Amino acid sequence: MKKDIKDSSVNALSKIMQMQIREFNWKQTGVHQELGCVADELELIDPLLTVGGGYDDDGTMNIKSIDTLLLSEYAIKGIQELYRQNKQQQKRIEYLELQLNNK
Repeated sequence: MKKDIKDSSVNALSKIMQMQIREFNWKQTGVHQELGCVADELELIDPLLTVGGGYDDDGTMNIKSIDTLLLSEYAIKGIQELYRQNKQQQKRIEYLELQLNNK
């Protein structure tokens, strides 16, 4: 259950712009992936963007992976930020056009 819910103050666009979109080959399969992120790189931006890593109690390697749910929440917040910027710019354009037309 969640409590103390409030709007996020994270600047998602700033975080998103730090994220590198890479292309790479998977070591295990050799399959080429044209778009993807590297968990170690995302972890430097926000440690919560990754899950796993290290070793289990039995010594089994626990592969670090990307928390795609949190990554998608960054994307949603970034889209919202862009939308607000776009609306502000649109209002500014309309104002400037009005000023030009009144001359």
